[in-house]
Amino acid sequence: MVYNEKDMSGNDLMGVVIFDLDNTLYNWVDFFAPCFRGMVHALARETGLSEETLYTEFKAVYFKRGSLEWAFSVQELPSLQNVELEELRDYIRVAKGVFKRVREVNLQAYPRAKETLQRLRDEGYKIVAATNSPKYHAQRRLQELKIDRFFDLLIAWEGYEIPDDIPLVDEFTTSETSNPYSGPLADRSLTVPEHLLKPNVEMYKLVCQQEGFCSDNSWVIGDSIRKDLEPGLSLGLNAIWAKYGTHFEEKNWETLLRITHWDPAKINHTYEEKLLPNIHIVEKFEEILNIVKLRQMGLPFD
Repeated sequence: MVYNEKDMSGNDLMGVVIFDLDNTLYNWVDFFAPCFRGMVHALARETGLSEETLYTEFKAVYFKRGSLEWAFSVQELPSLQNVELEELRDYIRVAKGVFKRVREVNLQAYPRAKETLQRLRDEGYKIVAATNSPKYHAQRRLQELKIDRFFDLLIAWEGYEIPDDIPLVDEFTTSETSNPYSGPLADRSLTVPEHLLKPNVEMYKLVCQQEGFCSDNSWVIGDSIRKDLEPGLSLGLNAIWAKYGTHFEEKNWETLLRITHWDPAKINHTYEEKLLPNIHIVEKFEEILNIVKLRQMGLPFD
């Protein structure tokens, strides 16, 4: 997929806009934490385990797997290792069912995100999503948010290998083979191995190669200066810090602190950003349109 510097209508392309996903297009903290609490509450009711025990055991699993979104965490909880297979199956169904229902309520694009993305497309920009999340998760979230149609390209992590030593993995896996995504990004998605994920600059190099060019009016937008913006700056891209993406409900942030596999020093480094020169700052999603070059003058949503 290589584009020349014309869009499908024959107009000159304005550039490429590369968006991070989590806490840039949607508030990951404020959607994930309520989902997790709902799952723990339901499992405590069903299993008789205390919520404190479940928090401790989930944290151990996430530490082992290096991800808060490890899909098989219930199967690996220490307290459930000796239960009957059918009982374990019921627990997994309950946990996933509650997580899904709470996600449907809390996973929302930031205000004015759809209108802003549409305006960028109308202005002739190619729009790219670049994320360290597995491709499947990224495609599904963009689809659930009803914004996958705005993106010309998704570049994401190839994902973890599906283990064969955990009970009921085949039954509950969310892999593409069992439940394939068939939306507009199905044939417009690339994957990279873990060692090429942000802040590795190679991820953005690949975006520019795929899009055919990255002009001096191309942009990278994200909530992390170190992870999202510094690699883009090193390639000469313009950078916009989505400062709004660093704001969460205190209760939700505290939930993540209880279960994260990150050490406190890394957490503080991530969210106490050091502003670099030549970085634009936005407090709201639609303010992006006040910074990038637009063909038409006037208010963003006139």
